[in-house]
Amino acid sequence: MKGKMSFLMKGIYLILVIITIAIVSFLIINYHRELTSETEKLDLRTHALRIIDILSGSERCLGFQDEAGIEGKTLKLSHNKIIDLDKLENFSQTFSEYEPDCARDFEYRYNIRVKTLPIDLETKEWEIEEIIECREVCYQPKPDYPPICYDVCEVVGVDKSKAINVNIPSESWTFGNGVFSQDKALTGMVRISTPVIVRYNKSESMPAILWIDIADGELERFANAIDKSCLTGEEVISDLHFNYPVYKKVIDEKNYVCMEIRETTCQRLACKKEIELKEIKTPGNYKIIIKPEEIIKVII
Repeated sequence: MKGKMSFLMKGIYLILVIITIAIVSFLIINYHRELTSETEKLDLRTHALRIIDILSGSERCLGFQDEAGIEGKTLKLSHNKIIDLDKLENFSQTFSEYEPDCARDFEYRYNIRVKTLPIDLETKEWEIEEIIECREVCYQPKPDYPPICYDVCEVVGVDKSKAINVNIPSESWTFGNGVFSQDKALTGMVRISTPVIVRYNKSESMPAILWIDIADGELERFANAIDKSCLTGEEVISDLHFNYPVYKKVIDEKNYVCMEIRETTCQRLACKKEIELKEIKTPGNYKIIIKPEEIIKVII
């Protein structure tokens, strides 16, 4: 009987040990996942802030550059967070589907939106001050007395302020990558906003907000690998995982890489060369080799 009880207790003890190990393992794995996720978000934020600084501060991007005379020399001065309207409108047309050359990031993909703040100001006419006119009045009580003088003042009018009615609607511009990976294909995404000034001309500027959406995912990594090889002339070797079918599409001589998720999701490539790429139909891990020749060859 004692032997059976001892065997039973050992069995219960073994089960408790296994359960404890399983719980501890789960907590460690969960903590590692959370730590990895926070690290990825921090990296995305760091890249996003760097891109904002380049876009808003560099003359090659959106930064406004002014000229100032110092000691007889003309110097060009860049103003951080002051955006040139002409450059902004050019970017929204030229880079409507992919990132601008001056702030390209081959690790992640991003989209920029700039929106001016609306101004709605209305005041009523109101009195500022009374207009008073004064004159000196004198009289002599008796011939031998000196004249007595004093000022006589009267209100002859009222100065009024002008009514002000200013209504300036907001304007917005977007450029950069239009769509991102979704569901299992999306690794991480961060949105950051910052105040900026949009400079219209010498006398007009508007307060605005700049938003950046930056993402990391299967489609972003694949598109960046192709663009990097095409634009830099480097051979790119990368280990990529795909959860969904991936293929190339050409629309109006523009290159896209597409992924079939819930719907067809395509990202425009900056690469303008012909691309040789076979469709990836089966989910899994792939070793990708991209050779920058006359025709960009994507070997899977």
